[in-house]
Amino acid sequence: TEPKSSRDFVCNYLEECGVATRPILTGNFLRQPSVKRFLPAAGSANDFPVAERVHDECFMVGADPSLTPIQREHLVSSLLRASSLLS
Repeated sequence: TEPKSSRDFVCNYLEECGVATRPILTGNFLRQPSVKRFLPAAGSANDFPVAERVHDECFMVGADPSLTPIQREHLVSSLLRASSLLS
Protein backbone atom coordinates (compact mmCIF):
# COMPACT_ATOMS: atom_id res chain seq x y z
CA THR A 1 0.00 0.00 0.00
CA GLU A 2 1.06 3.56 -0.69
CA PRO A 3 2.15 5.58 2.39
CA LYS A 4 -0.33 8.30 3.41
CA SER A 5 2.35 10.77 4.50
CA SER A 6 6.08 11.33 4.58
CA ARG A 7 6.02 10.10 8.20
CA ASP A 8 4.43 6.83 7.06
CA PHE A 9 6.99 6.53 4.26
CA VAL A 10 9.92 7.05 6.66
CA CYS A 11 8.48 4.71 9.28
CA ASN A 12 7.83 1.99 6.69
CA TYR A 13 11.36 2.40 5.34
CA LEU A 14 12.91 2.24 8.81
CA GLU A 15 10.87 -0.84 9.72
CA GLU A 16 12.12 -2.52 6.52
CA CYS A 17 15.66 -1.68 7.70
CA GLY A 18 14.99 -3.34 11.05
CA VAL A 19 14.55 -0.08 12.98
CA ALA A 20 11.48 -0.10 15.22
CA THR A 21 9.32 3.03 15.18
CA ARG A 22 6.43 4.17 17.36
CA PRO A 23 3.99 7.07 17.18
CA ILE A 24 4.46 9.94 19.60
CA LEU A 25 2.49 8.75 22.60
CA THR A 26 0.67 11.93 23.42
CA GLY A 27 0.42 13.69 20.08
CA ASN A 28 -2.48 16.04 20.47
CA PHE A 29 -3.96 15.05 23.81
CA LEU A 30 -7.23 16.74 22.94
CA ARG A 31 -7.89 13.98 20.40
CA GLN A 32 -8.18 11.47 23.25
CA PRO A 33 -11.80 10.56 24.03
CA SER A 34 -11.20 10.66 27.79
CA VAL A 35 -9.99 14.27 27.60
CA LYS A 36 -13.13 15.26 25.74
CA ARG A 37 -15.22 13.52 28.37
CA PHE A 38 -13.44 14.82 31.49
CA LEU A 39 -12.35 18.24 30.21
CA PRO A 40 -15.07 19.34 27.78
CA ALA A 41 -14.02 23.01 28.10
CA ALA A 42 -10.43 22.22 27.03
CA GLY A 43 -11.15 23.29 23.47
CA SER A 44 -10.74 21.68 20.11
CA ALA A 45 -7.72 19.75 18.91
CA ASN A 46 -7.54 22.28 16.05
CA ASP A 47 -6.91 25.06 18.58
CA PHE A 48 -3.40 23.65 19.06
CA PRO A 49 -1.68 23.52 15.64
CA VAL A 50 1.74 22.52 16.99
CA ALA A 51 0.24 19.56 18.86
CA GLU A 52 -1.63 18.64 15.67
CA ARG A 53 1.63 18.71 13.72
CA VAL A 54 3.34 16.49 16.29
CA HIS A 55 0.37 14.13 16.13
CA ASP A 56 0.41 13.99 12.33
CA GLU A 57 4.11 14.13 11.47
CA CYS A 58 6.29 12.84 14.32
CA PHE A 59 7.45 9.43 15.45
CA MET A 60 9.94 7.88 17.85
CA VAL A 61 12.75 5.41 17.37
CA GLY A 62 14.40 3.31 20.04
CA ALA A 63 17.34 4.99 21.73
CA ASP A 64 18.21 2.38 24.32
CA PRO A 65 21.47 3.20 26.11
CA SER A 66 22.63 -0.37 25.53
CA LEU A 67 22.74 0.06 21.73
CA THR A 68 26.14 -0.89 20.40
CA PRO A 69 28.14 1.49 18.19
CA ILE A 70 27.21 -0.67 15.18
CA GLN A 71 23.51 -0.46 16.06
CA ARG A 72 23.73 3.31 16.52
CA GLU A 73 25.46 3.65 13.15
CA HIS A 74 22.74 1.52 11.54
CA LEU A 75 20.05 3.75 13.09
CA VAL A 76 21.72 6.97 11.95
CA SER A 77 22.49 5.73 8.44
CA SER A 78 18.92 4.40 8.05
CA LEU A 79 17.49 7.77 9.10
CA LEU A 80 19.80 9.61 6.69
CA ARG A 81 18.89 7.28 3.80
CA ALA A 82 15.17 7.71 4.54
CA SER A 83 15.61 11.47 4.62
CA SER A 84 17.46 11.48 1.30
CA LEU A 85 14.68 9.44 -0.30
CA LEU A 86 12.19 12.19 0.57
CA SER A 87 14.20 14.89 -1.18
